[in-house]
Amino acid sequence: EELLAEASGVGEARVIVTLDSSAESIMAQNSSATESSVSVDYVIVSKGSDEEAVPLCEIYPRVRGVAVVCTGGSNAEVKERVTMLIASALGISTNKIAVSG
Repeated sequence: EELLAEASGVGEARVIVTLDSSAESIMAQNSSATESSVSVDYVIVSKGSDEEAVPLCEIYPRVRGVAVVCTGGSNAEVKERVTMLIASALGISTNKIAVSG
């Protein structure tokens, strides 16, 4: 909303972003195997009196779609500008973006 408010021809904006899922954390693991089984344990570190699993990375969800209602959104030039800004900022195709005034 803040980015769009700075764009030429766009006044106040409301934005809804729909995601495919929530974020997922991938944790470090130790594994060992024998002939009959495999054992997998999370890598744990101590932080003071607490223990935590060691995160390797965070996988962020994909954007399913974006809906924008903004002042000026009925104007074709503004609609295109808003669509291109969102597509560039989120790395999604323009057919996943709806803009209205």
